[in-house]
Amino acid sequence: MNKNFVRNIILYSLIIVIAAYLLPEKIDWSDSYSREHDRPYGTELLNSELTTLFPDTEVENLDQPLYNVSENIDEQGALFIYINKNIRLDSLDLKSMLSIAEEGNQVLISAEQISALLLDTLNVRPEYAYGFKGFLTSGTFNDTATFHLFNHQESRDSGYHFYMDQNTNYLVSDDTLSQAYGLGYDDEIENINFVRIPFGKGTFFLHTKPRIFSNYYLVQPDGQAYLEQVFSHMDARKVYWDEYYKVANAAKRQSRSTREVIAKQPPLKWAWNVAMVSLILFLLFMSKRKQKAIPEMDPYRNDSKALVETLGDLYFHQSKNATMLRKKFKLMDQHLFRKYGITREHKTVEIKRILMDRSFISSTFINDTIDLIELNKNKQSISDRTLADLNKRINKIIND
Repeated sequence: MNKNFVRNIILYSLIIVIAAYLLPEKIDWSDSYSREHDRPYGTELLNSELTTLFPDTEVENLDQPLYNVSENIDEQGALFIYINKNIRLDSLDLKSMLSIAEEGNQVLISAEQISALLLDTLNVRPEYAYGFKGFLTSGTFNDTATFHLFNHQESRDSGYHFYMDQNTNYLVSDDTLSQAYGLGYDDEIENINFVRIPFGKGTFFLHTKPRIFSNYYLVQPDGQAYLEQVFSHMDARKVYWDEYYKVANAAKRQSRSTREVIAKQPPLKWAWNVAMVSLILFLLFMSKRKQKAIPEMDPYRNDSKALVETLGDLYFHQSKNATMLRKKFKLMDQHLFRKYGITREHKTVEIKRILMDRSFISSTFINDTIDLIELNKNKQSISDRTLADLNKRINKIIND
């Protein structure tokens, strides 16, 4: 394979790798809700605010299934926070969560879809509205959602405004949710999106808009105020933050990006850097031009001279003196025209006068040569002696 081709392939590949490594990453708008992510729908800001919302309170992260850690939790008055796009619980998870709440702890769950097992147990069910009401009345979709909280008079009057789609999921009860347990609603008072449900010695707080707790919404004008009012309903001696059930961690357990793995492991990061530097050095040194042996070339031959000699020999051996002399006369005519402007229309006397005036040849030589040319130009047979004499005379005029 051509070495240049291989080198170019390696060089282009390196450029692509470096460009992919250096170019800014595309914004990830997926629902993460992980405390480790600063992407729009991560919860890095909320996690950092927990120490402000609950001063002097320890925050512990749960990275295992709830049924694995519930037996080691024996305190009361703790707050368990579960924020995710969907909260799905199997029978073991549900039993552990109910046990924790029953013993006197609080559980905050904010998700678009909450486990049906848990909702059945708490005697509530979800309902969904997809924002068509505003479209049917005004002909346009409204991209602003207004959240209200019952415990805050200013919120009940004006609400908290967010740029958010109008697709609404809210909670209802077969016994009808009373205002005492409904803590907040979305746009219309019947669209309850935040409820408080006592359970044993503890309490469940269910919220149906998890994105409101993400980085993107917390930096909006009403984001911080709404967050503080939501958590004002809770009092915790210790906070447990769920990371295990996050969508991001579920995906991370299955597959991690190569760059993330390399960046978080110092040995791999060093190995990657060394490999890149080695590849660059290899290309720099191997791309130098290697001098090839220069082949020996024969000097150019003057083929035109050889051609003239060949033709001259041909005419000479065939005794075509008259033909050779006429060609010589043509050569002389061309020279006289280019140098002196003499044509065949000029008479012999004029030719002699011009040559005597403008050349450095003696007048005797010019007279004798022109007369000899006039004498032999129409002859069909020319002797070798005459041919040689005229050739010599014409060459002298041409080379003057």
